[in-house]
Amino acid sequence: MKNIKEDEKLSVLNHSCAHLLAQAVKHLYNDAKFWVGPVIEEGFYYDIDLGDKVIKEEDLVLIEKEMKKIAKDGKRIIRHEISKDEALEMFKDDPYKIDLITRMDENENVISCYTQGDFTDLCAGPHLMKTGKVKAIGVANYDIRHLEKLQTSDIEIIPMVNQIEYHPLRTASELTNYMRAQNIKIQAYAPLCRLVPLLKENISLNTLAQKYNKSIGQIILRWHIQQGDIMPVFKSNNPLRFKENIDVFDFHLTNEEMKSIFDLDQDYKYHIESVNCPGY
Repeated sequence: MKNIKEDEKLSVLNHSCAHLLAQAVKHLYNDAKFWVGPVIEEGFYYDIDLGDKVIKEEDLVLIEKEMKKIAKDGKRIIRHEISKDEALEMFKDDPYKIDLITRMDENENVISCYTQGDFTDLCAGPHLMKTGKVKAIGVANYDIRHLEKLQTSDIEIIPMVNQIEYHPLRTASELTNYMRAQNIKIQAYAPLCRLVPLLKENISLNTLAQKYNKSIGQIILRWHIQQGDIMPVFKSNNPLRFKENIDVFDFHLTNEEMKSIFDLDQDYKYHIESVNCPGY
């Protein structure tokens, strides 16, 4: 499992989700008081005092519904830097926040709070720009220049996923290396390239298929999955094809075999996007 605390973007995302949770709880339990809501390796949590009330399992559906409602509203998340005296006044009715503030040294640390709509909490941050941006976004067929343009524009969140044509005949190494450096996930459409003759009749792929008693398609899918960060996308709705597509976890390609498949790259594209994606 990925350590969320060690991933800057996921850490910010989960931190904002914690505040989203707290705001939803506050809407449903007006007397709720909050201590801290940090990001942890698996996600996030929030210390909440509900007094004599208890959150039951059936209440989680209501909390989730309220969180979605707040996210859809898309309120801006605004940071305020305040003095210690201002913080004590702002949270004077919250003993848990008073406990935190009294232990702070404003000469060593900036005291800040974040406001989203009707909810404000003491927090060092950072956070997303809007509650609505808690939902991840993705793009398709973006090349490096498109992604670079986004990086230098005024948009408030960079895509987390880019869907591109990716298969042994087109590994797009320059683009995928850039995406990895920017922590943009790679989603591969046409992962089998419709098994065009260049693949279907390839001696190396046929040899591997015979060695592992698999189809050529399964060898190629194993190559995708074994890279560790490629997400192949399928179109088939055939149950037999579904079964074949997932039956790729009982064998392992060697480093040499992986390289032999990478060596098939010739920047071949099955789908020509020149009409809809000029210059791609």
